[in-house]
Amino acid sequence: MNTDRRPEILIVTDWPINKAHGTGSCLVHIFADYPQHLLSNCFLKQCQRGELAFKNAYACEIIGGAIGLPLDTHRPDIVYSLVSTLEGFRLLEALIGMLPANTPIVQHSVDLYPASGPKADTFWQVLTSLKPSISAFWALTESIAHTLSQRLGKDVAQQPIFTGATADAIAHRYTVHAKCGVISGNFWTTNLAETVATLWTRAMAQDSSLPPLHWYCHANGLDRLGDFRRFIGSSIIYAGFIESYEALIRRMSAYDFALLPFFNGDAGIEQGRQLISTDYARYSLPSRIADYCSAGLPIFAIAPNRVETSQFIRRHGIGSTAATGDGDSLDDQLYRFRTETNALDEFSKAAADLAFEFAPKSRQQTLINAFNRLIDAQGCQRTT
Repeated sequence: MNTDRRPEILIVTDWPINKAHGTGSCLVHIFADYPQHLLSNCFLKQCQRGELAFKNAYACEIIGGAIGLPLDTHRPDIVYSLVSTLEGFRLLEALIGMLPANTPIVQHSVDLYPASGPKADTFWQVLTSLKPSISAFWALTESIAHTLSQRLGKDVAQQPIFTGATADAIAHRYTVHAKCGVISGNFWTTNLAETVATLWTRAMAQDSSLPPLHWYCHANGLDRLGDFRRFIGSSIIYAGFIESYEALIRRMSAYDFALLPFFNGDAGIEQGRQLISTDYARYSLPSRIADYCSAGLPIFAIAPNRVETSQFIRRHGIGSTAATGDGDSLDDQLYRFRTETNALDEFSKAAADLAFEFAPKSRQQTLINAFNRLIDAQGCQRTT
């Protein structure tokens, strides 16, 4: 197999690939130096928001079993799907019907919903019907891999997608007390955002030397929170969006710790979104962990002990996790995290060490090698 040969890749996603969400940012970093004419992205039209990272990007809807994709000009050597919703899998189903039967299809599940609840039966029926057409199933987390394997009766390989900074940008420094905190990326729910804001408001009331948390996020993430804006400027300062990833990592490395707002049990569930929030908590692993590690930051995650995000952070020794109902109050656990000097330094060292595993170039080569093996196995024409 010639690893220098680069296939034409069609990436299928629920949302357009851009820097407004974690998976999109990872894909932007992974394929930053890949020839643009060999990349295209099709996504659900109803999910379109933000700028488009790829020149060849198509907002698709299913009409008469077709999706309006110009396959005459972009005939992929391989389809790389990262859809996770019922609507996304229907899009993939329609696309498969338009392609030659020997086109390799990779389904990489980085989230999984609705895996339970009212739409679950339809979700699994559609996914099961696609099983014969999918060449390889990959999963971001152990929990997703286990669920897919059990439901589909297929081997599911665990494949990371996190990307971090280049080696010269990875930071570690000794932290005495964690006073200056930073958050990057989106809040999943307004309730979770308010939990963080009120938690830090109480911390600032107890310690007058604490500054507000600084929050870096795409403008879309701020707009979708609505009433949460009332907290901005008091316990949380919106610090804007930094386009350059390396510049963001350098900026974040100036802080003492990173706060990861993931899930806080019932406090993280909004009416009408309980199913999605629960499946999100069960299966997801936020890509911003790689950002925080690249900045060498100890992580304080609001996440229950039972979810994979907490288990990942504790397993790698990069921070502490806490949630309402897990032992002491959030306030007490945050205070201990901020003031245990030796633990903070060990977290920071471990974070910087782990960051070296997230290099974008190695991620790209791993994917391309896997794609080329599938293309060879299925006899699909390869772009050189």
